[in-house]
Amino acid sequence: MNMNEKFLVGAATAAHQVEGNNTHCDFWVMENLKHSTYVEPSGMACDHYNRYKEDIKLLADAGLNAYRFSIEWQAGYSKTFGLIAVDRTTQKRYPTESLQVLGRLAREKGDNT
Repeated sequence: MNMNEKFLVGAATAAHQVEGNNTHCDFWVMENLKHSTYVEPSGMACDHYNRYKEDIKLLADAGLNAYRFSIEWQAGYSKTFGLIAVDRTTQKRYPTESLQVLGRLAREKGDNT
């Protein structure tokens, strides 16, 4: 199958479903209530929060060239979580290790988009 080089084939995740043990999230609270409507709590999920480098490499090794993910908003306020970090004193923005890993993987795979 010939596809345009710009065609993206990827994966998507939702933060609460993959990060694991996000005790500051409202969903975590609701799923751990005694009479919760959630059948099963997320628990450690697949621990993507700590294993994102491995997970992104697996995606790249599988030939995927796009990854749509969300960030749990509570985690988004930390200094270095996500792709761009913010120095709260100066408001200067800089790339995090996550962004550098994504960039390196894209270059290794020859994706210059």
